[in-house]
Amino acid sequence: RAAAGQADKHAREITAEELARHDTPEDCWVALHGKVYDLTEFAPEHPPGTASITRLGGTDGTAAFHAVHNRGMLDDFDDVHVGMFVA
Repeated sequence: RAAAGQADKHAREITAEELARHDTPEDCWVALHGKVYDLTEFAPEHPPGTASITRLGGTDGTAAFHAVHNRGMLDDFDDVHVGMFVA
């Protein structure tokens, strides 16, 4: 059953309007490569600092992410993937 729940969660569509409501350090969702991640708890652990993530909160941060990271890094964030971004 848990696997089905995960599949349902990952299939959830998140619009730009919904994403934009999660734009604070206390509630920080970021779209990356078509997926939305809740990075609230990770942001303080981010080696370059919290601000580099929280400034992208509520937006599509793909370009900023891609400038310094490879896409494969996102494999480690499946547990905070909240849905698919539908602009």
